[in-house]
Amino acid sequence: SLVLMVLSAVLCGYTHHFALVSAGFIYLILLAAQLISKRSQIRKWLISVAACAVLYLPCLVTTLRQMKRVSGYFNMPDISLHSILQSLKQPFITQNSFTSAALLAVFIATVIFALVRKNIQGLIFILIYPLTLLFGCLATTVLKSNIFTDRYLIPSLGLFWLGFAIVLSDLFRKTPFFVSAAISAILVSCVIQTYYVRVVDEYRSGVNEMTAWFDENIKEGDAYIIYEDNYQIEICFRYYFPDFPKTKWEKADEVTGELYYLEVPGYEDSMKKITENGYSPEHLGDYSFDRYSFKLYKLVPEK
Repeated sequence: SLVLMVLSAVLCGYTHHFALVSAGFIYLILLAAQLISKRSQIRKWLISVAACAVLYLPCLVTTLRQMKRVSGYFNMPDISLHSILQSLKQPFITQNSFTSAALLAVFIATVIFALVRKNIQGLIFILIYPLTLLFGCLATTVLKSNIFTDRYLIPSLGLFWLGFAIVLSDLFRKTPFFVSAAISAILVSCVIQTYYVRVVDEYRSGVNEMTAWFDENIKEGDAYIIYEDNYQIEICFRYYFPDFPKTKWEKADEVTGELYYLEVPGYEDSMKKITENGYSPEHLGDYSFDRYSFKLYKLVPEK
């Protein structure tokens, strides 16, 4: 078991930096458990850590070089209370308010049960997720660069649900069958719904329709205006349409061709700026690619 743990931790390090962080928290929790219980396993723990350090050394050299050049990344949000809360609620997002609320309620009830039953093992795995999030926030603050995003929590998310499963198995043994059946139905519906939505988002065929329209209609001198977080659609447009530039209202008069507006879900309120700047929107269609979608408008100057 010691060899498997060492190999798992090292492979985490070679997979992703924050996977190694999650493994590191497991080691710290194991050390705390050894100290509290006063067991004579500290020697094995030290051997395990030393083996991990030696095996990870080649990757560590590359990691340190990367840290010296780190300057942030285009789609990583700044650390704020909002971004932290978004990350904390990430495990319970199912694209449906009812099932998300039901999943959260089941989780809270399960954690309370674990606290009453003192099921520490399951709770420790659950705790790895917020601890990894905390480390990411602190690393971003110390390095003064937005190097952390919630997708880096995926390895710890696996541990999160492992802990939930451990606690849930104990709960099922102590509750009537109909309670277990109801909880299982909620969880199965959440999984099916979430996977269906994700698969549809990732493999939608709208990219062909989008590229066909833009290839036929966009000409030299055209530009577009867009409002969104993290500029993800804008960045992807550089791949699909490298000659289709983004502009701002301040420079709209400099556009020699057609001016377009891409309305991103969640930014409908920004549409009012069209009329405020002397244009009328002409809806051209709804388009999607990869996991993104938007409404396309041509902006016609008002006379």
